Order: sequence, then structure tokens, then C-alpha cells
Amino acid sequence: MDVGGDRTQDPCSLASEVQGRFPDLPGFAAAVRGEHGQGLRWIDRLGVAVSWFLDVGASGKTLRAAA
Repeated sequence: MDVGGDRTQDPCSLASEVQGRFPDLPGFAAAVRGEHGQGLRWIDRLGVAVSWFLDVGASGKTLRAAA
């Protein structure tokens, strides 16, 4: 797993990315709703945009949180 952070052009914004080696993320929507713990639910409630996408070649995935 790789973790990275990046400041955007807006000085009040921050993006964080976590890369995983498996190309799927089962239960992502349920996790954001708080059905699998509370972490992603609270991040969503704070207005942070949470998304995920397949990496090039579909060899893994990246989970991104941006505010």
C-alpha cells in the first residue's frame, strides 16, 4: 500500500491518495454510508469527496479523498 498527499492550487485544499494492489474495492458505497465502520462515513459528512479508480492496466486501485 502506498499513501500520498498533495496540495492543490487552492491553499485551503488537500488531496490524499492510498493505492492498493488489488483492483477491486467491494463494499465501497456501503462503507461511505457507515455500514462497515465509521471512518469513511465521517469523512463524507465533513464534505470530503471520496472516490476510487482503477490504476493504469487495472493492476490495482487508488482511493482518493479531496477537500
